[in-house]
Amino acid sequence: MSTHKTVYNKLFSKQELSAEKVELSLISDIDSAFDRALKSEQRLGKQLQGLELDAKTASNDYQIAINLGKNALAKAKELGADDLIRVINARISEAEVNKKEMDSIESKLKSMII
Repeated sequence: MSTHKTVYNKLFSKQELSAEKVELSLISDIDSAFDRALKSEQRLGKQLQGLELDAKTASNDYQIAINLGKNALAKAKELGADDLIRVINARISEAEVNKKEMDSIESKLKSMII
């Protein structure tokens, strides 16, 4: 009977060790996937920050174009240059539309940054 008990004890302890190895392996797999996801999230955050900066820069440049356009418009009106006035007005309008779009994009990107 003692041989049977000894065999049982040795077999049972091996099963416990085997179960622990499986558990550790499962946890290791989860941790690896989680670490990869965190690294991807960090890369995405950096990319979003870069895009936000680009949108802000574009918005600022459109505002500069609008201001320059308004100054040029005043001078064109003084000169009575109707064709130039139409061209400047078109550019100002386009810059205003694009600036609003960049402001919207910047706002959306800010809300996405983690």
